[in-house]
Amino acid sequence: MTEIVRLLLVEDNPQEQEEWKNTIQRQNVRASLKANVNYVLTVVSTLEEARAKIELCDFDAGIVDLRLAAPGKESMDRSGNEVLDILLQSELAAIAMFTGEPSGADIPSYAKAQVKVFTKGGEENEGTSAVLNWLISETPMIICVRRAQKEIKKEMARFFFHSVWPRWSNWLEEPSIQNEDFLATAMARHITSHVYASLLEKFKQRAHPEEWYVVPPIHETLRTGDIVRHANGTLEVVITPRCDLATGKVESIQLAVCDDESLEWGKMLSAIEKYTAEQNAHTSKGEKIPDSVRQNLEKAQNKQRAFTQHRSKSSLHFLPPMKLSQNENIGPFMVRFDLIRSIPVNGDDAKSMLQKETRVASVASEFLPSMVERLGTFFSRIGTPDYSHV
Repeated sequence: MTEIVRLLLVEDNPQEQEEWKNTIQRQNVRASLKANVNYVLTVVSTLEEARAKIELCDFDAGIVDLRLAAPGKESMDRSGNEVLDILLQSELAAIAMFTGEPSGADIPSYAKAQVKVFTKGGEENEGTSAVLNWLISETPMIICVRRAQKEIKKEMARFFFHSVWPRWSNWLEEPSIQNEDFLATAMARHITSHVYASLLEKFKQRAHPEEWYVVPPIHETLRTGDIVRHANGTLEVVITPRCDLATGKVESIQLAVCDDESLEWGKMLSAIEKYTAEQNAHTSKGEKIPDSVRQNLEKAQNKQRAFTQHRSKSSLHFLPPMKLSQNENIGPFMVRFDLIRSIPVNGDDAKSMLQKETRVASVASEFLPSMVERLGTFFSRIGTPDYSHV
C-alpha cells in the first residue's frame, strides 16, 4: 500500500514553486522504486491562501518561506511566521522554515524539535536538497502519526454512532449546562476517554513505555505524579492528593523517592536478548530448541515480569524507563512509599521544582491511579497481633 504524505508549500516566488514541483516529482519517481511513499504537493503564495488551505485540508508536512508578498503591499513581510503559528495550532506536521533570513524565523520553544530552519541558496540549490533530505528522514514519524490519526478517527466514529449520537438529547437536557463551549469540551473528553480505553483493549492492555509519561509536563503548577530531578541526580515523585493540590488548601507537598533501577533492568534485558538469540540460532538451523535454552529464556522473562510487578512488595511501585531526549534515557524506577518527605507548598523548594530542568516529566493520567492505589494499599495495612499459644 502506498503511503501518502500531504505537503504544503508556502512560497510566493513562481520560479521556486516550479523548482519544488520538479523536486517532489523526481523524489516520487525515486521513491516508487524502493519505497511506497508518495508526496502530494499543494502550493500557495500568501498567508491568506495558506490559512484557507489549512482550514479545509489536513497536511502532514509544511515548507514555509518567511517573507511572503501580501495583497495591497509593495514589500514582503514576515508573514511566514503567522503561517507557522497556524500550522502548529492545527496540524500534527513536520515543518521546515525555508528562508534567506533564518534569524527572522520565530519558533516557539516547545516546537524546536518539530520545526527546522533551512537557509535558501547555496551551490546547486543546496538548501532545497537539505530540506528534502530532512523531510525524507522525518517521513517514518509522519506516517506513524497518520496511522495513529486514522485509528483515532475510526474509533471516534464507532463510539460516536454507537453511543453519543443515540444519546445526544441527554447532553442538552441539563438546564444548568447550556454553554456550547462547555458542551463541546465535555463531549471531547467523553469521546477521547472511550477511544483510549478501546485502543488499549485492542492490544490486550499492552502499553508503550512512552504512554506512561508526559515529557515535559504541560501544566504550570505542581500536580500529583510530577517527577522532579534534583541537582545531585536523585528523583522524587509528587504523591500529594490531586484534589488537595487543586484547591490550594494544603500547607505541604509530599514527595516519594524514585530509586533508579537502570543497572538491574539492563542486566535483565541482556539476559533476555542472550537467550532469545540462542533460541533463534537453533530455529534458523531447523534444530529443536534445547530444554535448557527454553527454560533459561522463560526464567529471564519471568524475572523481568516479577520486577515490573513491583517486586511483589507493597512499599514499591514500578515506573518504566523514560526517554527525556534523543541522548538521555533514565529509569526504570521503583517509587519508594517508605521514603516520603514533606516540603512547604509555598517554600523555595516547591517553587524551584517548577523549573523545566527540575520537573522533567509527569506520570500520565491513565497510569496515575495505579500508583495512588498502591500508595493507599501500603498505608492501609494494619496487621493483627500474632496469636500466642503460651
